[in-house]
Amino acid sequence: MNRVGKKTKKSLSPLVEIEGLRIRLEEAEETLRAIRRGDIDGLVVQGSEGSQVYTLKGADESYRTLIEKMNEGALIVDGQFTILYANRRYAELLKIPLSEVIGAKAGDFVPTDLRSAFETLLAEGKEGPRQQETFLRRSDRRLVPVQVSASPARFEALSGLCVLITDLSDQKEREAARDTDQRNAQREVLRHSRELEASNRELEAFIYSVSHDLRAPLRHIHRFSTLVREDYAKTLDAEALDYLKRVSDSAEQMDRLIEGLLEYSRLSRGEIALRPIETSQVVEEVLRQLYEEAKESRAEITVETPLLPVWGDVLLLTQALTNLLSNALKFVASGSVPKVRLWSELRGSNVRLWIEDRGIGISRANQEKKLFRVFERLEGDHYPGTGIGLAIVKRAADRMGGSVGVESEIGKGSSFWIELRKPADPSP
Repeated sequence: MNRVGKKTKKSLSPLVEIEGLRIRLEEAEETLRAIRRGDIDGLVVQGSEGSQVYTLKGADESYRTLIEKMNEGALIVDGQFTILYANRRYAELLKIPLSEVIGAKAGDFVPTDLRSAFETLLAEGKEGPRQQETFLRRSDRRLVPVQVSASPARFEALSGLCVLITDLSDQKEREAARDTDQRNAQREVLRHSRELEASNRELEAFIYSVSHDLRAPLRHIHRFSTLVREDYAKTLDAEALDYLKRVSDSAEQMDRLIEGLLEYSRLSRGEIALRPIETSQVVEEVLRQLYEEAKESRAEITVETPLLPVWGDVLLLTQALTNLLSNALKFVASGSVPKVRLWSELRGSNVRLWIEDRGIGISRANQEKKLFRVFERLEGDHYPGTGIGLAIVKRAADRMGGSVGVESEIGKGSSFWIELRKPADPSP
């Protein structure tokens, strides 16, 4: 009898345990359904010590209201990244009911290829705030660009994470539109630049052709007017001879102007070879070319050595310095001896070459508006010239990747400069 009773007791024990487990499971399921309905803030989670109910009863109602009204998605997840709480905005981002969010894994709504990086972010968020951009997959399979911010949080007995999800769709659309506008603008600028370059090439070719063709008749005018003046000097009166001289001088001036145009055109058409240049050697060559002009004017020219080397084209630099030095010798007050000083200085990654004179100077208005433009003669007919020299200087500097400028004051002289890169820094 005792044996039977003992056996009956053993056979009933497993049934009791099963029934107890069933009851607890039903309680857990009912709790989960209640959370999904929004009836309570909690979740039953099966852990190593059995079923545990995590609650958020400590959350202040005002904060809860604020979170529900936020424009960002908000989550609270546990250590296994199970979603314990989500606001309605997060569900709206996914286009699914809120009830399908609670209890799911946070990574379930991230594309498979991005899920590992997303979960790494959450894992690192346990140690401190983390942030990155990723995508969520909506119920219609569309990807939504978002920024995820994760930081550690503790609610009662729960240690988990607060996660904010910011929808970047509008921002990305604006960025894409801006990028498209920029690309379109760049294409338009490139198109206009090419058209302008083509137009300039055509214009330069036209100038070269016309200038070349004009020189022959001008030389004939100069030659025959000179011959008439010489051969008929005894038969023509003084007024007629003066007219012929004016014709001859004008033709000669026009020939010099055309030569200047051809020289200016060649600066744009010719090939250049940028390389390190010993500036001292170029200055020596320029002084040699201007020797007779300097001697005739009894000019005092001082070169402060050593002159720093530059990165440029020898022919272009020679041309530029020749024009600057020639102007320094030319534009001086009547009866004055030209005084010119050349020196160089280092300015960052560039070298600036200075040509200083004690000449007539240039007004500030002319410095700003006219100085380096073609056909601009600042002193009228008082001094010889074509009005192209300084334009040639600027074009030469531009082609070498440099710049030009001047510091001047009326009656006190001018200091022109041309600035080029150092040889050690040839990159633009």
